[in-house]
Amino acid sequence: MGVELTKGRPLAEIQASMTGVAEGVATTAAVWDQAKLLNLEMPITEKIYRILYQGAAVCDVIPEILGTSCRHELAGRRWKLFSGRGRHRH
Repeated sequence: MGVELTKGRPLAEIQASMTGVAEGVATTAAVWDQAKLLNLEMPITEKIYRILYQGAAVCDVIPEILGTSCRHELAGRRWKLFSGRGRHRH
């Protein structure tokens, strides 16, 4: 999948020519949907989603992924996801 995406082939075309399943393609869409619903920042998922589902060029997005600033994995996370438990679990 990745090699074909770097050649500029669209997802639907690649999938139509495959005999197996490309791991992570459907998962990317599901995670992206959940992140949007929960208002979570997931910059790498968002960029991969753009490649797979919005036709973004791999050559344009990879530098963006590599340039994503590093920060703690829980930075920006909405802790009220766990509000039913009274305390935040780590």
